[in-house]
Amino acid sequence: MKNILTVITLFLGSFQLLGQNILFEYSHKSPSGVSFYKAHVNNNYSEHFYIPEKQIHNNTIIDDKSKSTNIFFIKNKKDNYLYKTDGFSEQYYLKDTLHPMKWKFGKEKKTILGFLCKSATTTFRGRNYTAFYTENISVLDGPWKFGGLPGLILAVISEDKEYEWNVEKIIQNYKENINETQIENLLKNVS
Repeated sequence: MKNILTVITLFLGSFQLLGQNILFEYSHKSPSGVSFYKAHVNNNYSEHFYIPEKQIHNNTIIDDKSKSTNIFFIKNKKDNYLYKTDGFSEQYYLKDTLHPMKWKFGKEKKTILGFLCKSATTTFRGRNYTAFYTENISVLDGPWKFGGLPGLILAVISEDKEYEWNVEKIIQNYKENINETQIENLLKNVS
């Protein structure tokens, strides 16, 4: 009986995994300032949008919805990394590989946006980072090129505190779907 319940639980859990469709907004602090992004994520792709209309004024985020957002980059499940940059008169595309990050799991825990998060550390492009991820959201993704942990990454900070990514908002079961056909067509045309 126990085995049957385990199989049923795993079966139903796999449907939940397949149906993950979330949106999260995150900030990115760097020496050049603070910028904001939205990430629309399912288990096949994630689209990351730069939000140019968000600015910081006297420590308050100003959100002007009248300006549009542009796709900044797309991650796909084959660990490809696609930049899409809008130029002045034409669009140009760059394709890069996601570098596999070797994570070391830590003991530190903290709560972010009501989610219990665990820590992990990695070195990427010569810089040491600590990430906090939640296993409560089973999408293996995160801000920028970060991913590969057993849950959604909600915060990343460099050891030297020069770079930081923080998820500010999460919408689970997001109603709008990623246009996978459009992404697949775009990926075919980029070498």
